[in-house]
Amino acid sequence: DNAGRVTSGIDEANIIETFTGAQAIAEGLDFTTNGRIVLSSLENNGKTGSKKGQVISWQRCWGRTDIDPAYGTEGKGKNNASLSDGMGAGANKIVAASDTAVMFVEATYTYQPLVSTGFFNSPTIRYESAFNVRGRQNNKISNTQKLDKMTC
Repeated sequence: DNAGRVTSGIDEANIIETFTGAQAIAEGLDFTTNGRIVLSSLENNGKTGSKKGQVISWQRCWGRTDIDPAYGTEGKGKNNASLSDGMGAGANKIVAASDTAVMFVEATYTYQPLVSTGFFNSPTIRYESAFNVRGRQNNKISNTQKLDKMTC
């Protein structure tokens, strides 16, 4: 939701701030080691006919757990209809309207129990959510401070 609130344009610094907030919220979980967040900017690919669909315009990841993005990586759908139905599990996929973007988030965490029983594997918790971008003038990501990209 925080990435969707950036209105004038989105920059790598905004992404770092968003993930820093997630790190603060999940501090007691050691999420950095045991989890991964994938943040994708889903947009209309601007194509017509058989190539019409959605595109993952940019994508950033945070967390050390080796989890691939579930619906594709940055650039998927740019020149084809591979994301014609959008992103998400089940029948109700998320799509972005023309001239806007949707922040699509995949959060995965390997649960770490307080007391280990030694009998069970740690379950993996996965959650997806989407937030409309609100009033952003430019959905292309910039890097005005030449920061390292948090690539997947």
